[in-house]
Amino acid sequence: WIDNEWNESGQMARGSRGVLSPDPNGVVCVIDAAFKMNPDVIFLISDGQFEQTYPTDRRIPNEEIGDQIKELQKGRKDKIPLHFIGFEMRDDDENAWSSIVRRTGGRLRQIKK
Repeated sequence: WIDNEWNESGQMARGSRGVLSPDPNGVVCVIDAAFKMNPDVIFLISDGQFEQTYPTDRRIPNEEIGDQIKELQKGRKDKIPLHFIGFEMRDDDENAWSSIVRRTGGRLRQIKK
């Protein structure tokens, strides 16, 4: 799969095997799908900035993602910890994600050069 389908452009082609591409797209659909699996823990690996290309091109604000995660945690007997592995994050993204994951019982680890 890596040899044939891996894409380093930052985004896998819509409709590629294993790619979630609902409308709207972006990390919000990935987080929804992860929570629907009812896992013991979720790991998210990113630079902390998330883009959406449909229905419009935009950067998804960290606050919007944080609100989504709060909503997905509601009504659960036990929170699902979300751990974030960040690389080359901007300070404001690192601060926002530290707060988001802390509310879930998760942790943020930063990979720096």
